[in-house]
Amino acid sequence: MSQEKPITHKTHNKTEADGIQTGNREMKEYKQCIRIGRNITDIFNLPCVIEIQKLVNGKPLYTIAASDDNGKYMQDLAETGDWLCQDNNEKWHVLTDKVYSNIQ
Repeated sequence: MSQEKPITHKTHNKTEADGIQTGNREMKEYKQCIRIGRNITDIFNLPCVIEIQKLVNGKPLYTIAASDDNGKYMQDLAETGDWLCQDNNEKWHVLTDKVYSNIQ
């Protein structure tokens, strides 16, 4: 296994208005990030996935055991195209594709 540079990201609180994150500016490092794609089985087997629901439109909705910016446990929802990122404290975070592209 190769040594990969951790992904760093300024953590924020999501805003509904623009779908991007604003607020808390502390730096967060992620040791792995996984994009939710079409292969439900791979995502289902992650330890952070609580359940997968099939929506009326046929698309999956994932319930994730995540952490907020302060490390407090919470449940978050994720959809195809979102990213599941695990930090160095083994806590999971859901990032939109737009936010993830900003940390690259």
